[in-house]
Amino acid sequence: MRWDTARTLAAGVIRRMLPLDWATGACLNVNFPDCPAGQAGAPILTSQGTGLLDGADILPRTDPRNGQDHWLTLTRSPRADEAGTETAALAAGHIAVTPLRFERTDDAVLARMRARWDSAPRP
Repeated sequence: MRWDTARTLAAGVIRRMLPLDWATGACLNVNFPDCPAGQAGAPILTSQGTGLLDGADILPRTDPRNGQDHWLTLTRSPRADEAGTETAALAAGHIAVTPLRFERTDDAVLARMRARWDSAPRP
């Protein structure tokens, strides 16, 4: 993970989101592309994509001290996602900003944010 990209760009993205109508019942999910900050594309308001996750398994194991633990194993596979989704934005090198409610894009909030996005202060 390129934490420096998020550290460099997050404050500007947050400042741009502050005046938008997003707070009521929404959680903002912000993802940064896997590239240096100077190569990241502009932030894009997105909907939630299907992502790369196919499944998850929990495997019981014995640790080096003979104690029991459990290991989470994720199964992922690459696939194209629809335009306008966070995964498509990230694949194109952009910062993805997605208003969510319980595991779903909040379409009403996304529409309100898009209506104000172009006039919001830019970093």
